[in-house]
Amino acid sequence: MRISIYSIKLFLMTCLALLFLFGCENNSRKPALAENGVLDLRHWDFKNDGITNLDGQWRFYWKKLLKPDDFKGNLSPKEDNFIPIPHQWDGLTVGEKTLSGQGYATFRLQVKIRPTTEPLALKIMDMGTAYKMWINGRPMLSNGVVGTSRETSIPQYLPQFIVFRPTSSTIDFLLQVSNFSHKRGGVWKSLDLGTIKLIDKKRKRNLAIELFLIGCLFIMALYHFGLYILRRKDRSTIYFGMVCILTAIRISITGERFLIYNFPDFSWEYYQTLEYLSFYLSAPFFLLFLASLFPEFSKGLSKILLSIAICLGIFTLVTPVRVFSHCILYFEILVIVFVVYSLFKMIRAVLNNRKEALLVLTGMIILIGAVFHDMMAANNIFYSNHGFGSIGITLFIFFQSFALSLRFSSAFTANEVISRELSYTNLFKDNLLLALKKSEKKYRELVENIDQVFFNLDAEGVITYVSPAVKKVFGLEPDEVNNTLGIKYFLQEDHDRIKELIRQTRTGHSKQMECRILGTRDMMHWSRLDIRLLYSDNGDIAGYQGLLSDITEQKRTQEIMIQTEKMTSIGGLAAGMAHEINNPLSSILQGLEMIERRFSPNLEINKAVAKECDINIQSLHTYLDKRKILRYVTMSREAGLRAANIVAHMLQFSRRSDSRSAPTDLTELLERAIGLIKNTYDREKSFDFKTIDIETDFEANMKPVQCSQTEIEQVILNLLINAAQAIGFETEITTPKIIIRTRTSGWMAKIEVEDNGPGISEKNRKRIFEPFFTTKPVGEG
Repeated sequence: MRISIYSIKLFLMTCLALLFLFGCENNSRKPALAENGVLDLRHWDFKNDGITNLDGQWRFYWKKLLKPDDFKGNLSPKEDNFIPIPHQWDGLTVGEKTLSGQGYATFRLQVKIRPTTEPLALKIMDMGTAYKMWINGRPMLSNGVVGTSRETSIPQYLPQFIVFRPTSSTIDFLLQVSNFSHKRGGVWKSLDLGTIKLIDKKRKRNLAIELFLIGCLFIMALYHFGLYILRRKDRSTIYFGMVCILTAIRISITGERFLIYNFPDFSWEYYQTLEYLSFYLSAPFFLLFLASLFPEFSKGLSKILLSIAICLGIFTLVTPVRVFSHCILYFEILVIVFVVYSLFKMIRAVLNNRKEALLVLTGMIILIGAVFHDMMAANNIFYSNHGFGSIGITLFIFFQSFALSLRFSSAFTANEVISRELSYTNLFKDNLLLALKKSEKKYRELVENIDQVFFNLDAEGVITYVSPAVKKVFGLEPDEVNNTLGIKYFLQEDHDRIKELIRQTRTGHSKQMECRILGTRDMMHWSRLDIRLLYSDNGDIAGYQGLLSDITEQKRTQEIMIQTEKMTSIGGLAAGMAHEINNPLSSILQGLEMIERRFSPNLEINKAVAKECDINIQSLHTYLDKRKILRYVTMSREAGLRAANIVAHMLQFSRRSDSRSAPTDLTELLERAIGLIKNTYDREKSFDFKTIDIETDFEANMKPVQCSQTEIEQVILNLLINAAQAIGFETEITTPKIIIRTRTSGWMAKIEVEDNGPGISEKNRKRIFEPFFTTKPVGEG
């Protein structure tokens, strides 16, 4: 199979993308989970096992903002429940009350570690939507302002990490969280715990990747905006540029939140509005991008999605976060539906061999794989330290960008080729004309040397050109055929069908048929006629162009096969009749044998019955003998035995051959064939084996020969019938004779069939082993 350079490049790009996507994944151990507010990390070595998280069940105190002093003494507050981290609290049940996203609470976790004096680091991404943390009773981290109402709290998203030194083998984490600004409240993401070096390395790596991705996306956006300015007819560039810029904005305000980190005083509401708008608009713009590249996509559906996104965007602009954040779930469901739709259409585009379709589909699969990875990790189906959503989106966009680049590259290459060819046309006009003449000469030589007959007709059906093959195939001279009415060379019975073919050709339907042509000496040829229309410069029908192929041999072969099928059917019928004849014939033979036994004077039972009837059995036998009745009975029984023998030969011959070779007595085989053929008679072909003397000259004591019995028997029967037919056509032969001989020659055996018929001419003798060659008319063998 031939592998294209494009396929190799795509394979290498996919491998690099997957390595880039999953190559950062480490093989650290899966962390333990907290149970009932206690996390046991005494088995965990931070230097060797790496970063762990504080996931699991934390103590949960709803509507309480507790401090470390509240847990001193023996009267510590009783938790309301244990809540899994990471998780939002809306939807959880405390007592008999189901919590909403709005509210405030305190979380507490005790972590048991190995005794160490090495400092540790804690990294918190963000949570909904303000928090404050104490570690071992000391305030360490805060984000926004925690309050008991919307007026007393300030939301904020800002990833942070803090370094602390454990003073004992137990670390006490106390966390206050409040939310009055978003639909979800609680600790959304995992809290990472590890050495300073590992935590700082992870933060810097994530930040570097995000900055790299943001830079790449902005560059791609500007590049495609520039392409759109230069060529406004192709809207795919502006759509793709919008996808890039929206994705870059979203990456900058999610993950490590680079934009918020550099501008922390900017309104939290505005950041959330920008985050939601970038998501709402990127999906429809990408669908519009696909619709502009591949006709399989519906532009109407893309515009519907864009309209929905614009409406949601307007709703986002005029409402606070706590209101418009409720709409994101419904739009995510809508996006999933459109992703499935896009995958289906992209597969259709790949199957339709659309350019760059495979590249775009590969990018989509990588994105889906990255999102699937993050979903599985978020649901603790497997452990992963990394989220690949942003990387997957960027790789996905990179593949789309590469697809556009290939598209433009192909267009530029095609333009260069056209320009180059046009220059060659202007510079080497004479050479091109000479090449055209050579091409016309080659075309004419091809037409004149093929075995099919090529011809042109004018609108009236007059032959204007016919290739020289007409003489080779049909024996007609081209000069005599030109300027004559084409239909006159076809058999009269086919004229109506040919006229109907021409009529259908003019209406754009059937253009082929089988017909008969009269060649020289009125010899009939079967031909396949293919015909198409010729048009003038103004679009009118100027005539017809066609091709004639001689299929006489094919037709003869078909008729031979049909005749063979008939003979097979007759053989089966004869076998059935032979079976049916055997039954009454057996009864007749049995009856004749019983008559002979009942008349025999030597049986005591016959004598006893005759005495009872006052008959002398000896006198009766004498009477039957003098009247030759017993002789007639014996003759009838012998005739019946001969008939039974003939039926047996027919049955044996009609059995299907499995073409297996086996030791065979040639003498017995030939005698069986002769016995069967002697009953053959054909009045139309003038032969009767009863009038032909068949002599045999078989070698004595010939050993069995390895051969296929039924096939050899068939060959002998064919030779005998052909000999009888040849003898029957010769009226001068008064004593027809066929001689069959067998001889041994070394390890081979030889069978000779000789007759005193006319023989085979020297001309035909050279062709006797050609398949389907015959000197007889169609249907006669």
